Amino acid sequence: RKLSLGSDGAYDKVTLDLNGNVGIGTTAPAAMLEVIARASGGHPPLFLRRGATNESASLKLLTTTTEDWIVGMRNDGTNNFRIYSYGASSDVFNINRADGNVGIGDTTPNYKLDVNGTFRVTGAATFDSSIGFTTVLAGNGSAGAPSFAFTSDTNTGIYRVGENVIGFAVAATSIMSLNLT
Repeated sequence: RKLSLGSDGAYDKVTLDLNGNVGIGTTAPAAMLEVIARASGGHPPLFLRRGATNESASLKLLTTTTEDWIVGMRNDGTNNFRIYSYGASSDVFNINRADGNVGIGDTTPNYKLDVNGTFRVTGAATFDSSIGFTTVLAGNGSAGAPSFAFTSDTNTGIYRVGENVIGFAVAATSIMSLNLT
């Protein structure tokens, strides 16, 4: 037998089946908890609401007793979305509520995508000047670690020697520099 609570004539409101699964809006829950929204108007079937800005509206994910992740709203006044990693001991992904900026390894992203750390693009990266983006900015680099280098030859490439001077390096050795004079 199963336990069912409440009914609107078509659906049981809450069901506890023989396997211990709980269903809200379903009579046959397929998981430990299954929620099916039966209301119109686009309302989500679950609300996580915090009582104050220093409280959390989030989910904590654990492996047995090991805390792994927190997914939800930051427990500060920003109301930003975050994914916190206990392995990294920090927020690893953030979305600003105010402007939609996304931060990876950055809790205060100032751009549509702000990455703090090294990232990789597999395939082509396209920078379209029609959106006003015409400049790629890089750090100064050096002959041993050029700003623009190659994945299979990281000490060969182009770097900034000084103001208005660029250098070319091969095997971590400066082979040429160009300037206006």
